[in-house]
Amino acid sequence: MRASTNSTRTTRTTTIPRMTTTSTRTATSRARLTLVAACCWAALIASRAIAADAPVIEQIVVTGASALAIGDARAATGLAEGAAYTAEEAEAAMRLLLNAYADHGYHLADATIAVEPRPPDAVRVLIDVHEGAPTTVARLQLSGLALMADTDARELLGVEESRPYDANRLGAGIKRLSDAYSQSGHPLARITLRITVATEEEGDLELLIDVDEGPEVEFEAVTFEGMRKTRPGLLANIARIRPGDRYDSRRVSDARRRLLNSGIFASVHPVDVLRGSDAGHVVYRARVTEARTARFLGVLGYAPPTVAGEPAQVTGLIEGVETNILGTGRQARARWESGENRTSRFAYREPFLFGRRVALDMEWDAERYQGSRTRAARSSLDWELASTVSVSVGAQAVSADESSGRGALASAAFDTRDFRPNPSRGVLVRGEADAVTGGISFARFEADARAFASVAGTHVLAARATVARVAGSDIPLTEWLFMGGADTLRGYEERQFRGTRRLTGSVEYRIRTGRLSHVFAFVDIGRVSDADGAVAPKVGYGIGANLESRGGLVRFQYGIEPSSSPLDGKVHLSLGTTL
Repeated sequence: MRASTNSTRTTRTTTIPRMTTTSTRTATSRARLTLVAACCWAALIASRAIAADAPVIEQIVVTGASALAIGDARAATGLAEGAAYTAEEAEAAMRLLLNAYADHGYHLADATIAVEPRPPDAVRVLIDVHEGAPTTVARLQLSGLALMADTDARELLGVEESRPYDANRLGAGIKRLSDAYSQSGHPLARITLRITVATEEEGDLELLIDVDEGPEVEFEAVTFEGMRKTRPGLLANIARIRPGDRYDSRRVSDARRRLLNSGIFASVHPVDVLRGSDAGHVVYRARVTEARTARFLGVLGYAPPTVAGEPAQVTGLIEGVETNILGTGRQARARWESGENRTSRFAYREPFLFGRRVALDMEWDAERYQGSRTRAARSSLDWELASTVSVSVGAQAVSADESSGRGALASAAFDTRDFRPNPSRGVLVRGEADAVTGGISFARFEADARAFASVAGTHVLAARATVARVAGSDIPLTEWLFMGGADTLRGYEERQFRGTRRLTGSVEYRIRTGRLSHVFAFVDIGRVSDADGAVAPKVGYGIGANLESRGGLVRFQYGIEPSSSPLDGKVHLSLGTTL
């Protein structure tokens, strides 16, 4: 028994993107599937019967291999000692072996397989490899290019003449070339690769790549499904794809990411790009499931007077949030907190001012902290310059006790996170600056950098670093930089440290358990300082969980400082109700 396999010509066809179409399953198709399943079951039974009579592989011997180690070549065949040997297995083994050689640059490798009977019902498999010369690209020829220069196409392919042939590198280059066409309005571009042998003795190959660029494609219609409350115009503003726009695969991906990150939808199904009325038109269809966008959080308590003659206090926290008012995407947030300190805050966001891609943010807050009272009103305009870049500018008015001042504020952000509420990859870099002059005078700057990397499966490594500085001749107490608590240094009291300069960092190892949920372990470090000195760096560590429930998001964090016992750890708990 002997088989020989030789590969000197390969043809590959790549077409992207693959258009998604819908079909209706009929009774006929179900009958066909049933027939196919029956045939497959019969073939499986027959193959098992054949395998039952097939000889068993006693030993696998590989000769002639040097570019691949003998063990690697044997493993590449997929054959195993003790398994049944059939002609089909032998043919598949040769294909796998030659593919492994092609991946290592030996495109002209050849191999033969033979068997020696071994009593009573076994065989010894003999594989002889003729590796040939390492293959190189003698010539690269491109045809069919009209919209792209030959030099640009070659750069995307990443293949150079007189260099070793690398099938994986060429495959990646073909994908880059296809993506370039898809991003320039030609998703139906077809790329065909033909490989021929120029000089077999020297291992030279000729690569012939033919490009059928196809027609330029436009969006004929943009449709959305699954909304009960949200207005279609809001989705169109978020997705930023309009009928008549030229097709671009990047815009399709960015649109889905924006829909996911809007906070309005519990899920956004993979976007369908359907064929339109002709080859030059497609239909964009997004299917969404709306989220509960109204949330309420409330905790109330009573604190009797600690000193005779002072009034009792109602303590607690009440917060209400609506992120999709009447289906328009407008947001409102109100918060009241009372305890040792008292805070009131109201914020409103108009996502598309006058129908433009500009958001208007307005905020008012009042705070009493250790006898100092501060009120502030701020408004800003937020532009999204690109899918990952945004900037904002605004004005503010601040009053502290008997003094007041006015000023400006600005920020810029670079955000590539895949899903902002619970990211698994991407970065966020944000810088903020504001200044106030008048009866009170101060300037503040803060930079925040975060990075997320998927480690394995649902495991995510998250890191964060912040640096902040505030300076001025009359800084209100509430405008100082604080450290300690759930947001900056877990394991310490809220606002335990304060200063005019602050540096913090944290690392979390997360395990995602749901769309918005994850459990994690963390380590925090931070330091604050002012003109009078610096607080030694502080460290906190612990565990936590963000858990999504029908009633809302439950946030739990337990932190401890190194010098404390576990019983002295700090617990930070937030319970939110979704309406």
